[in-house]
Amino acid sequence: MVHVRKRYLLAIAIMVLLAGCQAVPPAGSPASRPAQPTDELAMALRAQGKLVEAANEYLRLSVTVGAAQADSYRLEAVALLLEANALARAQALLLQPLSPLASRELQQRQDLLRATLALAEQRPAAVLSILPETFALEAAPQHAAEAHRLRAQAYRQLQQYLDAADEHVQLELVLLDAEAIRANRQNLWHALGRLDPEALAHYASAPPATLDGWIELAALSRNALSDPAAFLMAIDAWRAHYPRHPAGEETVPELIALSHGQTAHPRHLALLLPFDGPFANAAEAIRDGFLAGWFSDPSPLRPTVIIRSTASASIPDLYREVIDAGADYVVGPLDKPAVMAVSRLPDLSIPTLALNYVPPHPMQPASMDSGPPSSAPETPSRLYQFSLSP
Repeated sequence: MVHVRKRYLLAIAIMVLLAGCQAVPPAGSPASRPAQPTDELAMALRAQGKLVEAANEYLRLSVTVGAAQADSYRLEAVALLLEANALARAQALLLQPLSPLASRELQQRQDLLRATLALAEQRPAAVLSILPETFALEAAPQHAAEAHRLRAQAYRQLQQYLDAADEHVQLELVLLDAEAIRANRQNLWHALGRLDPEALAHYASAPPATLDGWIELAALSRNALSDPAAFLMAIDAWRAHYPRHPAGEETVPELIALSHGQTAHPRHLALLLPFDGPFANAAEAIRDGFLAGWFSDPSPLRPTVIIRSTASASIPDLYREVIDAGADYVVGPLDKPAVMAVSRLPDLSIPTLALNYVPPHPMQPASMDSGPPSSAPETPSRLYQFSLSP
């Protein structure tokens, strides 16, 4: 019996020992490593529009990972804070240095975020200092594109519109998406629209060929309505001089359509002006001049006119109201806040001639989760802007 009991106890001991060995996986095996933190929650919060909460989650994750990944998470938090306009927190995080082993790509992204912050703080000279011309030459394509966008917006803030246009020319060289290219050309055209005819004539001989073509076209476009015949002859000469210029794809056909009167002779026109407040006198003068010209026009094509006041009105509601009333062309608004409201409408279904100018909408900083910045047009393509008031 003693030998049987010993063999029984020995068998139990061996079973326990084997079970214990199976419960402890080898060091370094997947089962022995702790689960790595993920950014799924941060991505979900961002998708819900909870930008600050998503930034906080990235910052929480940054203290649970290695140095390189921590840098990446911290910069992702900065991008979200900038998008949320939490500039002070973004600045504090940008003051923290990257780890000594940070990749060149992370260093470039930090510079882009510093430039985005400077642009938001209306410090355009700082943007150009952070992102010199050589930055785009040394950066990856997506970072080069963002650098050109930021530099173009900085030049706009400095009212150096020719330099802004040149940045858009350089930006097209690194864009691949057709919609992004189209939007970039629109923004280039808007920048040139801020130059007066004398400035366009002065600069026409200096820039590189592509920008030179844009400038010459902008100068020609000033005659599209006043002298359509001369404009069309000039366009033929322009096309011969710039046979493969990017403006020939969309901008030139649009200008030709304008000169032919396809948008110059509406049937129902809405005049939107602020008849109360600081711009009331200017609004009345514009209305009186407009009506004087209307009454003196004997043409049977003379449009009917709808006149509405924008003072204390909801601009989106007013815009929809005149469209529902049959307007196929809008002139106005006059004051900058109203023009800004029109420029932010999701879809301008009819041509609109604003009587003031507002700068393009600022670009949101890029997020590593969401891909490159949006390439949507900074101002709608049907919005034409002329500055008649400060």
